[in-house]
Amino acid sequence: MKKLITKILSMALILVLACGFLSGCELITTDVEADMKQVVATVQLDGMEKEEIKKGQLVSAFNSNGYTYMYYYGYTQAQAYEEILKGLVNDRIIVQQAKLAFTTSSKTLGNKEDKGYFLIASEVAEKDLTNKDKVLIKPNYEGTAMTSLKKSDSVDKFLTEYEEKYSRYSVLKSIDSLIESYIETEEEEHNHNHESFAVSNRTTLKVEEEKVGNEWEIENDAELSKITEDYVKSFKKDIEALEINVSNYATKYELSNAIYEKYISNFKFDTKERRKALNKVIKDLNKNGFITADEANALSKDRPNDAKAVLNISFFKQALTDAYENALVSKLELAIENQEEKLLSDDDSLYNEYKILFDSQKATFDKDYTAYESALEGASESSFVVYNPTYKDAQGKTLQYGYIANLLIGFNATQEAELKAYEEKVVGDKNKLRDLLLKDLTAKDLRSTWVLSNYGKYNEGEFTFGDDYCKTDALKKFNGTLIGANSYIEHDEYDEEQTKYTFKAVEATEMSFDAFYKDIVQAVMGFNAERKGKLENVTDENLISYTISKDVMTKYRDIIYAYSTDPGSLSENYGYLYSPISSKNKYVKEYADAAQRLIANGVGSYEVVATEFGYHIMLCTSVIKPSELANNTTKIEKSAFLAEVGTSGTLPYLFKEYKHNLISATKISDITNTIINQNSNDNIVKYNKSTYEDLVEVEE
Repeated sequence: MKKLITKILSMALILVLACGFLSGCELITTDVEADMKQVVATVQLDGMEKEEIKKGQLVSAFNSNGYTYMYYYGYTQAQAYEEILKGLVNDRIIVQQAKLAFTTSSKTLGNKEDKGYFLIASEVAEKDLTNKDKVLIKPNYEGTAMTSLKKSDSVDKFLTEYEEKYSRYSVLKSIDSLIESYIETEEEEHNHNHESFAVSNRTTLKVEEEKVGNEWEIENDAELSKITEDYVKSFKKDIEALEINVSNYATKYELSNAIYEKYISNFKFDTKERRKALNKVIKDLNKNGFITADEANALSKDRPNDAKAVLNISFFKQALTDAYENALVSKLELAIENQEEKLLSDDDSLYNEYKILFDSQKATFDKDYTAYESALEGASESSFVVYNPTYKDAQGKTLQYGYIANLLIGFNATQEAELKAYEEKVVGDKNKLRDLLLKDLTAKDLRSTWVLSNYGKYNEGEFTFGDDYCKTDALKKFNGTLIGANSYIEHDEYDEEQTKYTFKAVEATEMSFDAFYKDIVQAVMGFNAERKGKLENVTDENLISYTISKDVMTKYRDIIYAYSTDPGSLSENYGYLYSPISSKNKYVKEYADAAQRLIANGVGSYEVVATEFGYHIMLCTSVIKPSELANNTTKIEKSAFLAEVGTSGTLPYLFKEYKHNLISATKISDITNTIINQNSNDNIVKYNKSTYEDLVEVEE
């Protein structure tokens, strides 16, 4: 789920230093040190201590985020500064409210209980504890019970041992990046000098990223806690440098905890190059007003040599506080999610939520088929259609909805122009030229940009796509010729060396439609030579639809991504919606008629159809059941619903996940807005514009 409570001031501060802004520009022309100490705003929620935002924080945040506002969103420099300051103020409001919610009362956040979240979790009976409760009742990293904390305690006291270690690890990793950027080494520049040539961009499949999970998940969720190859790769550099034996650890939680702890303890300035780089960093921090001259002088006499010492430098100490605050805000989100999910933890509540949505959709869809069709077209795991109305034709026959996957091998630009000119002149049978052009129709592999982007491996004139981009073995190899291959070395996100290639040209091999159908479609899908039929035993049934099996859909989708000339077919869903009411007006006649036949024949039915666009190879991928079930009830019965709520992929299971995410996200969004709106008045937030007016002067 996308987190909606966010902080602007974060590790980006240090990362932007690594880009060199300290050594390359003069931020302020007045007395920098004094200027940066000026207070630009204060924030004080009721019952909390006043917090100051200094000009140095504002300038640092601008260097992290300002150019994004300016170059991507069109803000002026003054507007960017104003927006960033507002964000820093909101950060303070959220952090202060988080402390109140954990220690005093969460009632202001919509909770019914007038208690802090730590106390609420501690009062749950052991047998009823959720995984999120278990994190909330853990002692902090010093071993102190969370329930004994006060709102005035420093933010680090609110963190578990894991959260505190991860925060320090993250800051130290960024400091390492900064130090490395200051070390005077020259890296070889790769000038590939390859000829440029035009290719049409090809949409890529959405690459699924491994879900890493947060602390409670990787400690308590059996599936997410498994140590995977990708997880090990993400820590590869640290694992090798720290000589960690992965096989000694049973879970991600144990492994990452060990990495954080060992990295922190091994953090040193133990070479001449690292000490020299740190000296430069300290000088630049002082020159730009981020640390005082007194602190810089003291550091020159007593150079930091380990993690504790470097994190005691005021600028990095602030960065660590920011990391702690990010962890605190994440914990607040977790607590809110926990309380909201408990509202749906019992069977009655979840089923009642299903009934509410069902009744709402029934009231709308029974009266308005366009609303129903819009919902079907936008349906996904996060946008549910749980009610499917029964519409009948004039003869009383039930009208059937479903989805058709469309693989189009279309006319080329020359053929399209020729066909258009012919149709404008000819009266009567306009299909004569179309049928002639269909005989010359060709198909070709459209994944040239995938090759150029190195989405796979090159070897001896052949390019093979990776599993993330193509899962079907027969389609993994690019069908074409690669000219002028040149190799170069690149480091991936895990700092592993990878051989990459550039090409002077990537030329796809053209094949006739007949050859394409026989050698690709028949070979991969098992369609017959008559180009019309039905695949057997490929249907999965759930409570609301008959849907094609995942492995069959995967193969067909791979062909579509490789060869279809219809951009609309490049999606992760089951294809185009067929409506027995509106499709005849939405699609060309041949396509609409074929779609109707395929839906009637059922899932797995396929047919090749010629239209003015070319040849469509159409596959029925899903047929929707009307909600009038055999037992004459329109809702899924509670027993049937609950029987499948624990089975992955079923509607009740997906509905439960959907409700948890939706309610949590909505709640967090509402709470964020409420907190900020209620605490943005002049009694709580005070701006000192005179201290930063030089940054936001109106530009000529």
